[in-house]
Amino acid sequence: MRFLEVTATTATTATGQSRGRACELRVTSSGVTYEELEEIARPNERRGGERGADGPLEGRLVEATFTRRFPGWATLLDGLARSETYPAKRDERTRACEDVARVCSLDALRARVDEDASFWVDGSSKDFAGLSADEHALLNAGEIIAFQRGLRPMCMVQLWTGWEDDKVSNQNVDLPFVARLLREVTEDEKIEVITVSPPNATDALGLTAILYPNRSPHRERAKFLASFGAQAAIVAGSPYYQTLIGRCLGYKEENIEAHVRQYNKGAPISKQVSDLVDEELQSISPVPPTKNWREDFPEIKRTGSRKKKNSRRQTSNVEDVEMMFGRRRSR
Repeated sequence: MRFLEVTATTATTATGQSRGRACELRVTSSGVTYEELEEIARPNERRGGERGADGPLEGRLVEATFTRRFPGWATLLDGLARSETYPAKRDERTRACEDVARVCSLDALRARVDEDASFWVDGSSKDFAGLSADEHALLNAGEIIAFQRGLRPMCMVQLWTGWEDDKVSNQNVDLPFVARLLREVTEDEKIEVITVSPPNATDALGLTAILYPNRSPHRERAKFLASFGAQAAIVAGSPYYQTLIGRCLGYKEENIEAHVRQYNKGAPISKQVSDLVDEELQSISPVPPTKNWREDFPEIKRTGSRKKKNSRRQTSNVEDVEMMFGRRRSR
């Protein structure tokens, strides 16, 4: 299965981006075909080399100027493109599609979040039985929209997963609307971004963006998560970290409890762990979180660069990561 975020259509074609490069669906007399296109002009350049704003994710993600607002991401994408890791070398075949289904429009997804954001805000309940294909496709985009609305205290987005054998087909940023929403985030003066690689590892193994409002306690909590290399796509490896991250992300307490039980053979959050997490969060910032961080947000006067590059540690492997963070995230 692969997703195509459509940016242009004709009577018989739909073009957009999939897995880091421009692609086209075409309706023929015998069905629907899929083809990866040749490289096209960079979306952030106009004719004659004049710089312009990015179009609707035309061309390759590596060429989008907004990625530079996420420290380390643009450099990582450039290296991956040069090695033909991502996007992979163009497949020149025209292939027949077994099935084509429309998932959702971005406007429709925003409306769904506005109507009821609980799926993207509360975390997984004890009755969670896995994600449908559509739910998986729209999970992270819905989380970002809920965060933009002020309904989540922060949001984690996996920009690159380098520990999977099949790197090209499993990148979170290729899911519908994720890259487009990340670009919107960079244009919001009330939102800041930290990028972080796994503990004792380089960006090539993994890179997560932590999106947070530039106010307490979220600013301090986001920086704390970054300090120990928290990753969106890896489940924390102990009840303490599972509880800490869940509370930082604003999940319902009963759902944090269900998550801890799921990954610890049914054992609940102990009072000692709960108290330690509360003490840690209080020491990070004594300011209590608000229900909606958008409300009464103070005006910000910015000076200098909008984004500051955080420090990174060097080289490790997935075993080292999982020693601290445990299993890979299914939701």
